[in-house]
Amino acid sequence: MIDIVAVIMASGFSSRMGKDKLLLKHNGKEIYKYTVDLVDSIDFYKKIIVTNNNYIKEYADRLGFSIIENPNALNGQSESIILGASCCIEKPHMFFVSDMPFLTRNSVIRLIDNFNNTKIVMPVINDRTKNPVIFTKSYNYKLKNLKGDNGGKSVIDYKDVLKVRFYNEKEFVDIDTKENYEKYCSF
Repeated sequence: MIDIVAVIMASGFSSRMGKDKLLLKHNGKEIYKYTVDLVDSIDFYKKIIVTNNNYIKEYADRLGFSIIENPNALNGQSESIILGASCCIEKPHMFFVSDMPFLTRNSVIRLIDNFNNTKIVMPVINDRTKNPVIFTKSYNYKLKNLKGDNGGKSVIDYKDVLKVRFYNEKEFVDIDTKENYEKYCSF
């Protein structure tokens, strides 16, 4: 078992997409299922999904995920992070966004293999940080105190980061906009 809590954040409003992007399909499969299935394939200490969507809750529940509803989702992404970081505060957390259908198990395992609980581990492509990110347990307090639409990267002291370089940019694409969906996903 991997001594990390996996947290999938799936309670956003898809404002840039104009409709629920997580229910859009790629190769006949809803986008959120790619992340849920990927996390399910890895033996994490605990698997959590933060969502308000009933379809996503039902699917993740069948796979044994802990389901956390986000009553303050309107406050921004920090609310999902706060809820996830509040679970198992004695463990490191790996935060996944739920709109990355091309992320592979091999890349997630590579990030995990680089983690030793002394440095935050994050993927980097062309000098740009990406998701998912593994936070050391020493960061749980900072994550639990986020405000507004700030993500976890807003509290990182970059001397505490180990950057793992990747080269397949498509693998780390978020499907946030209609343009990204049309460019990368089939209908």
